[in-house]
Amino acid sequence: MKIVFRFVLAALFFAVLTGCDEDSVSSDTDPPGVIPKTGVFIDAPVSNIGYRTETQNDVTIENGEFLYFGGENVTFFIGDLEFPTVAAQTVVTPFTLAKTNDFANQQVINIARLLQSIDANDNPDDGITIPPNAADFASAVDFDVPTTTFENDTAVINLVANSGSTNTTLIPIDDVISHLNRHLNMVGTWLIGSSLTGLVLFEDGRFMWMEGDGEPPNGMEAGTYVHDLNAGTLTANVTFDNNEDDGIAPELNGIAIPAVVSNSELTLIVTDSDGTRILVLDRQPVGGMEIAGTWLMNEPTSEPFSVLVLTEDNRFFFGEGAGEEPNGMEAGTYVHDLNAGTLTANVTFDNNGDDGIAPDWNGLAISATVNDSILTLDGSIILNRQ
Repeated sequence: MKIVFRFVLAALFFAVLTGCDEDSVSSDTDPPGVIPKTGVFIDAPVSNIGYRTETQNDVTIENGEFLYFGGENVTFFIGDLEFPTVAAQTVVTPFTLAKTNDFANQQVINIARLLQSIDANDNPDDGITIPPNAADFASAVDFDVPTTTFENDTAVINLVANSGSTNTTLIPIDDVISHLNRHLNMVGTWLIGSSLTGLVLFEDGRFMWMEGDGEPPNGMEAGTYVHDLNAGTLTANVTFDNNEDDGIAPELNGIAIPAVVSNSELTLIVTDSDGTRILVLDRQPVGGMEIAGTWLMNEPTSEPFSVLVLTEDNRFFFGEGAGEEPNGMEAGTYVHDLNAGTLTANVTFDNNGDDGIAPDWNGLAISATVNDSILTLDGSIILNRQ
């Protein structure tokens, strides 16, 4: 469903960009005469669910879109069942409704569990569609209760059994959390198409932005980030920058930008001196015993820390974000020879001086072995899979 999700999010953000001015991502009150803003309700995109604001009363369309004016509140509903009312904004998720960023929050789990359980085709990974007949069997439910209380609520049991979904029972909580992580968790490595430009977001709140083949200046930025699931935003704070005015700093440094994860894509609305544009990045597979993946030389909390990204299509990125100079990044292509147990990197971009791969290892086959979550290079360099 990658193509579908790319179309969904592009359609949403095109509506945001063309329908409003650059303040449209906020909830500021709109003056009279302004056309409605477009928001999206996402666990995966939730379609055919009722919503109402002070001026709107409709159902979300197939990509989860709803309309609102700045300063309004929005309530999603299925028949007599209402979800918590929140301020209308560009991105609304179960975390927004529960006013939390906690994946273990009982209200988040209960909301997501119900939505995923009544998806029409019982496959929420391709989007959640509320069956047309669900409203006939829906009654008031309290979401802010322990998960065991929620699953024994007769109103919940009746709705799930009769909603019209091919599924008739609440799905397991582990499946719910796994789905939320796939669709809303930003931790991981994200690349722009087949380019040498990517973003690595670590679980402890650090990031690296690496750009090796765009318009100069190229280079790397590193620092910390905050993903606000409640607000649907990503904020990066740059502490290392060697790509001049390109990338995040200075214009986007410390700025909360709208950000949506849908399965294998991260979509950002970026507004800077070049205007407002959509940035779509593809999640890179974690990998198993294969060498492809993201590898960390030291723990992210250590100084320095070095990151090696090896993609399945033989691109690589190597970044050093702290420690003794020179820092920076290298990028290019690599060959992993399984029979020989070697890795050969061919550097096409290098701005970290004589550090890293080039010049000593550039084009040379060095030993490379993967053992569970550990990559050993040249017999002694140890990296841990992220």
